[in-house]
Amino acid sequence: MFRQSSRPPAFMVAGMVHWISNFTVGLKGLGAYSFIIFACICLFTFIYIWVVIPETKNKTFLEISKLFAQRNKVEIMAEDSEIKETGGEISKSEIKSTFL
Repeated sequence: MFRQSSRPPAFMVAGMVHWISNFTVGLKGLGAYSFIIFACICLFTFIYIWVVIPETKNKTFLEISKLFAQRNKVEIMAEDSEIKETGGEISKSEIKSTFL
């Protein structure tokens, strides 16, 4: 879902949340209450996804990219004419040109 330029920061945030959750569960001083902190992190994540992240079911990657670009007020560099629909017949010259 992430563009190549934003993947490293996204993976850093995901990894940080993962390790913070593991750390809180592993604290010896909190005992059984450490899972309450973990549950709060999970609840916050669920609410964030439910409220902020749009539904992407049955949408193409281009549609999703446009949705996020519109939401973040950025411009997409891909043109619609470059994207071809799948399922149609492809000529032999098009197949050869894709593998060159």
